[in-house]
Amino acid sequence: MPSLDDAVARHGPRVTVHSSAPVELCWTLHAAQKKEFRDAHPALTALYAEHPELLERAATFWDDDASPGLGFLELLVLAHEGEELFAVDLGGLFSKLDALASRAQPHLSLASESATDRQVVIDRLARLRRSRRLRQSYCDLLQSVWSAIGPTWQQWGRRAVETVCADKREQLSSGAQWPEITRIECDIGDLLSRLVGGLGEEEELTVIPAYFTHKSLLFDLPGLVVVGVRADPSGAESRARTESLARRLKTLADPTRLGIVDHLVKGPSTVSELARHFGIAQPTASNHVKLLRDAGLVTDVRIGSRRQLTLDPATVGDLVDHLRALLDPTLDTASPAARH
Repeated sequence: MPSLDDAVARHGPRVTVHSSAPVELCWTLHAAQKKEFRDAHPALTALYAEHPELLERAATFWDDDASPGLGFLELLVLAHEGEELFAVDLGGLFSKLDALASRAQPHLSLASESATDRQVVIDRLARLRRSRRLRQSYCDLLQSVWSAIGPTWQQWGRRAVETVCADKREQLSSGAQWPEITRIECDIGDLLSRLVGGLGEEEELTVIPAYFTHKSLLFDLPGLVVVGVRADPSGAESRARTESLARRLKTLADPTRLGIVDHLVKGPSTVSELARHFGIAQPTASNHVKLLRDAGLVTDVRIGSRRQLTLDPATVGDLVDHLRALLDPTLDTASPAARH
């Protein structure tokens, strides 16, 4: 695997942003094989210092000729097959992992990998498919590692990840294109561009911010190209990320503007109708609307011959996601695709 949560870009491939507990587990397992990964993350250092038996098991589980960058990529293949790649906890994946591994015969191009590593992944899936004993050992290892690191992910990692997800979704809703959303920390030449260029109309480019990542990652699965990015932001990055949120909250702090938003939830309205409803002069209503429009919260629509105002669902959804990610990352948020 080369070291390198939703909105839709206006041009190019369909772009989504997700958090992913399977990716977090994959990085945690990979860290057992690479000391520099553990050293780069205090939580992983603490995990394997406290559980040296897990370090040994994860570091030696696969006895094949994979390159050092491959890690446990077969886990992400299985998660994708089981429609669990974007799960925020691993209960669902663990409940079906044995069944998935027992019949795993996925169609894999894995153009992100070398021919040798691609064959290693296929061979690992074949070994899991043939051996019930190996599957049991594999499932036990994954569940044991996640049992030890999962609470850290839920308490701290998920908050950081969901905040980055909300920020990237907001960028997409503001018109950012996929190269801006998928900036990675390693030099991979034109590999990402080639993978994205090969995506069909119904296929997807997904960005997955990860808390336990070393740097970032890139791999492709059927119908999907995944770019993993770091989600352990510094204080400066956190401040930059929340500035847009703070501006929008400041706009909504006025009772009349908040009332206009509440009124528009019920349906579109003209400025004149808003002025009458709130008992204010039309120029005053227009000024409130301008501030809401500048914040991206309302937009104009034409209904018949009338120009009316409505809430912008993408911006409002991103605002809610961002706020929830900051205050309580354990709450599940609907993806923008589900909202629109």
